[in-house]
Amino acid sequence: MDNVLNIPALIILDVKENDIDYHFTVETVAKPSFCPRCGGTNIVGYGRDVQLFMDTPMHGKRVGLHVKRRRLSCNDCNSTFFEPLNDMDDKHRATRRLIGYIENRALYEAFTKIAGEVGVHEWTVRSIFKDYMNRKQEAYHPATPRFLGIDEAHLFHKYRCVLADVKERTIIDLLPNRNASTVAEYLRKHATEPDQDRLYGYVAALS
Repeated sequence: MDNVLNIPALIILDVKENDIDYHFTVETVAKPSFCPRCGGTNIVGYGRDVQLFMDTPMHGKRVGLHVKRRRLSCNDCNSTFFEPLNDMDDKHRATRRLIGYIENRALYEAFTKIAGEVGVHEWTVRSIFKDYMNRKQEAYHPATPRFLGIDEAHLFHKYRCVLADVKERTIIDLLPNRNASTVAEYLRKHATEPDQDRLYGYVAALS
């Protein structure tokens, strides 16, 4: 059967279709060669479990992958494990490309709408987007501007602090409120060695 899923690691065994869904029964092409816990190669299989992972929509229909996943045991460390699925996200039971699809769509569309389109619970969309934003936040390390602009904006019935680079005319960050203590803590947190004197000067001005 042609691999219309475009996932080389999987073999399609069967496909069923209804008015709103495609259901693919699949299994992996190759058996794992080592134990993910100890790295040993003395592993044996003892059956399979069928696990459902959702995938990106196809032809306007939701796509479910029923993976016949191997259960294995390592004779070296006596651990048991499921075969790894590199194209899947075990936490959310979705393909990694669906995770990316949801992350992009959730920036501008309602979670409930996305959930209905792809066949997952709204809470799953919310969880995926939360993880995405946390990663973005952890990776965000703004440079200290020469001239820091501090203003406020009234959003969603509350005032929030807006930090801007005055020279470059760009927004640096949006804080949860406009309290002086919140702003001071933000500046302390983002102080790097070359910028500490300048940032501490900003903090002192707020105190």
